[in-house]
Amino acid sequence: MVEQVLEIVKRYEITVEGLGYKVFAKITKEYGKERYEWSVSHYYIPNAGMGIYMPSATVFNTFEECEHRLFYYVDKFTAKYGIQEDPTFIK
Repeated sequence: MVEQVLEIVKRYEITVEGLGYKVFAKITKEYGKERYEWSVSHYYIPNAGMGIYMPSATVFNTFEECEHRLFYYVDKFTAKYGIQEDPTFIK
């Protein structure tokens, strides 16, 4: 029996200055529900000597708010402190 169906609403390929590779992100919507969730292929490191910052709020009721929060998170990526790949991310 099918437990959950996710529709990929939008995909993104993001280039971060100073990094030699792309970051991938997506917004999904659970079939039959107005619930959007963003995910990204990497996590950012906020300061030198700190670990990665994993976002706690990734689910929203509107696509617009979800997209806004995704880019709010991704805008913090820098080559200075680096980013770390999320091994669970599926394009």
